Amino acid sequence: IENQNLVFFVKDTGIGISEKSQKKIFKRFIQAAENTEKLYGGTGLGLAISKACVELLGGEINVKSEKNKGAEFYFTIPYKVPTVPKKEVQNKKIKSKFSNEKILIVEDDRTNYQYIEAVLINLNLDIHHALNGIEAINFVKNNDDLKLIFMDIRMPELDGYEATAIIRRTNPFLPIVAQTAYAFENDKKSAFESGCSDFISKPIKKADLLKMLNKYL
Repeated sequence: IENQNLVFFVKDTGIGISEKSQKKIFKRFIQAAENTEKLYGGTGLGLAISKACVELLGGEINVKSEKNKGAEFYFTIPYKVPTVPKKEVQNKKIKSKFSNEKILIVEDDRTNYQYIEAVLINLNLDIHHALNGIEAINFVKNNDDLKLIFMDIRMPELDGYEATAIIRRTNPFLPIVAQTAYAFENDKKSAFESGCSDFISKPIKKADLLKMLNKYL
């Protein structure tokens, strides 16, 4: 942080950019060298889009480089310390505490699972993980005390739609919440048709997770 600005740097060891080219590379469809597209691909739009985004946020973008010696791009974003009244902060504290209910997170992306686990870890829940639909079905068969499933839709081996439909044959009342980045109406419709109880969109918000927990537990 410098002078109330956040400063970001990206540095490489590539072909570099001549001083003459530095003045034009932020324009649309312009690249540092005429043969760059053939050698490395690209359309010459990346920097123009980056410049537009940075400027929309009130910042500036620039570059330091020498030909054949790599390049360092840097941009600034104004930084303002948020001021939130104490009462508002207190109201946003997590008040939900559970009684060690067993829940299953069906998610093939370990980073996504770790995020959900981090949100729920201090709520007194018995959290379990399945990497795909097959693992989810087997877990349900062996755990009669399962109270809730968060079911990812797009997964390898067996997707969430099929897994939910199979689970529903023997567990008609078990709450299953579909979670997917493809939040279109058709996806919601397919989730409910397969037997899902509810729907949550990715990227998953903490408040939405807590809402589902309070609703079904």
